[in-house]
Amino acid sequence: MALHIVVVTAAGRHLDGDLDDLLRDVPAHPDDIDWISPLDFLFEDYDVLTLFDPEPVRDGVNLDPGDWFVPFEGHQARDPHRGYRC
Repeated sequence: MALHIVVVTAAGRHLDGDLDDLLRDVPAHPDDIDWISPLDFLFEDYDVLTLFDPEPVRDGVNLDPGDWFVPFEGHQARDPHRGYRC
């Protein structure tokens, strides 16, 4: 849930121009304004948003913290030797 909030908040702040000064010295990238793809990649679905539903969701996803860092079915973890773009 926290990761979802961080991405959505960052997207809103970027669109409002609130991050312009902070990101001034960071090189631009064509995907800088793509906020949907990270959400699609990071979350198999949006079941975590059901935490805000007033009624419990029947047959919902198991949100046990022990499962938070298990890769989704069919996905592999990122190669730790790949490096990061600067």
